[in-house]
Amino acid sequence: LKFDFLGLTLLKDVENCIRRILKKKNNESPSFLEIKDFFDEKLNCRYVQQDDEEVWKHVYHKGRFVGVFQFTAQGARQFCLEAQPTTITELAALTAIYRPGPLKANVHRKYVKAKRNAHEIKYDHPVIEDVLGPTFNFVVFQEQFMTLAVELAGFTPGESDKLRKTLVKKSLDTMGSKGSEREKARNKFVQGAKELHDIPEHITQALWETIEAFSVYGFNKSHAVSYAVDSYYAAWLHTHYETDWMATILQSENNNPKGLVKAISEVKSHGYKFAAADINYSGDEWIY
Repeated sequence: LKFDFLGLTLLKDVENCIRRILKKKNNESPSFLEIKDFFDEKLNCRYVQQDDEEVWKHVYHKGRFVGVFQFTAQGARQFCLEAQPTTITELAALTAIYRPGPLKANVHRKYVKAKRNAHEIKYDHPVIEDVLGPTFNFVVFQEQFMTLAVELAGFTPGESDKLRKTLVKKSLDTMGSKGSEREKARNKFVQGAKELHDIPEHITQALWETIEAFSVYGFNKSHAVSYAVDSYYAAWLHTHYETDWMATILQSENNNPKGLVKAISEVKSHGYKFAAADINYSGDEWIY
């Protein structure tokens, strides 16, 4: 079992933005529990579905990305605008694909083309469609080829995890042994699919080659989905409390000159204007 503990400034930005919102509702000093109550009611993925159509359109389709996690780079923003995600799974796929390996292989362009022509995609077996349908026939996540190994070829969950390690882990001192393990896994995959579902070997062989190619830049879905949910939190605040969110981002970048310049430029690009500092009115926080 693997845990990744990541410290993200985004989560502090979400907290600080909610604090601003509550202050405007006549709560001068919101407690952490009050902030948490707002978060649980409006955002927390444990209780709230990430299906607000207005959020998807306002941020991910129209390109209002100020401070939106995973979409600070221009290339990632352009990819998102072309892909037009509408679900957390699609958003997670974008975060998994927008990395050096997939980009070098032009997976991002192929993904956008496939999504736009999803009705033309042909799947060789219903199991393959169930597993790869949400990513338009692309093996984007490690969990996908693990699921294919279990449901298509009869691997046990433990064997599918061993397969993941065999395909993903690469080092010069283990290439020989990994090569042998890969060949055994390939044979089991091809023969298992034939025995369980009567799938011709040439189909599973082609699928195996796709999986092997993907393993060079594989990404785990649990990580990608977590990042996508965090991104949605920012997008929700950007949509429903835009000025509070933008002020929070400016405040967050206050001690980072380059980041502050970029944030100011992006806020201006959305039609907002900045008042000059005034000794009579200015305080120590950005406000709208």
